[in-house]
Amino acid sequence: MIGDFTYTGLFLSFFIASGGMTSMVISLLIFLSIREKQLFHYLHGGFFFVFGFCILCDPYSRLGTESFAPYLLYMNYPLIFLVGPFFYYYFRSLMDRKFSFSVRHIFSLIPFLITLIIFIPYYVKSNEEKIALFPLNGISDGVVKTLYRIIELSMFPWSLVWVLFAIYRFWNRYYYIKDNHDRAVKFASIYLLGSLVVMMVILVTDALNLFQYYTFGILGLILIMLFLGVVTFRYPHFFIQVRMESSAARYAKSRLSKPVADDVVERIEDLMSLERIYENPDLTINDLSRSLKITPRELSEIINTRYQKNFRNFINAHRVDAARKNLVNRPGESILSVCFACGFNSKSNFNRVFMDSVGMTPTEFRNRNSRQKRSLKPADTVPEQGKI
Repeated sequence: MIGDFTYTGLFLSFFIASGGMTSMVISLLIFLSIREKQLFHYLHGGFFFVFGFCILCDPYSRLGTESFAPYLLYMNYPLIFLVGPFFYYYFRSLMDRKFSFSVRHIFSLIPFLITLIIFIPYYVKSNEEKIALFPLNGISDGVVKTLYRIIELSMFPWSLVWVLFAIYRFWNRYYYIKDNHDRAVKFASIYLLGSLVVMMVILVTDALNLFQYYTFGILGLILIMLFLGVVTFRYPHFFIQVRMESSAARYAKSRLSKPVADDVVERIEDLMSLERIYENPDLTINDLSRSLKITPRELSEIINTRYQKNFRNFINAHRVDAARKNLVNRPGESILSVCFACGFNSKSNFNRVFMDSVGMTPTEFRNRNSRQKRSLKPADTVPEQGKI
């Protein structure tokens, strides 16, 4: 025994801590591996980092292990109130490409901010003082003890509520389609339900002080989250496929009413920004319409109406946008390489389309931006006379 802590409990706790560290490493790999990051990438990486740090700190908040890392004591308590919102907003951004943060989303941070303010006096104490006051539920100050207990009892229910929100949103948007048999959608639904079950186990066992079962619940949660991390790291667009499959199922049986046309536009944007299908030089309107499960005539109508362009000009606009980025961000790459990488099948066609769109040739565009970059660099300065 170490204090009131068995060696088995000690081993499980440090195993849990290693899972938290692994989750934090995955978050860093997510940020480093994805070239063109969008909102859901930042939410995904942020969720794994916050979740990993909370799990890393959890074992050190157990009686018998507090002396191993006193600087981590209760550091996870405010952050636990961020895990649920991060989880929900991550899935929300996957399900709705137009999702963005607004002022009303700040309210989800209130429990985190309140808990942080309450624990600041504890965080600024020395390690010896932190250990002397640990655990807080045993101190004599009735107000502090009550606040601590309220926070402790509300952490996991708060996260559970956000998981339920995510499930409701997912079901309401996607899974109500009875004949939807796409694997990605099924995987996402099983993952969400599994997260719900594990969260409920953690909630009940924590409230009843059943440490052994609570530990296994945490281990189960770690496995679920790490599985998500491995899948999305190995297949970064997997959950985007969930949105694409589900939107396809929604409008497959309908005519092009406005809501259905909106779904088509959303999926077109996904195919352009995430799949970058414009990089295929042989892409035709028939190919794209088959991917969208609509007729070429319907696709042409949507592109003409929503983008005021025909199909060829619409695809070329995306190719030119990609070429402009590559010409600036990849100065060592030849113009011809940029041309083919963006989906143009000849340099002459590339020059003509680029000139019509930008008003200058690709070479002129690169040279102008290179000069602008150099002019923005801090120049060597000479001290004024009498000054050093």
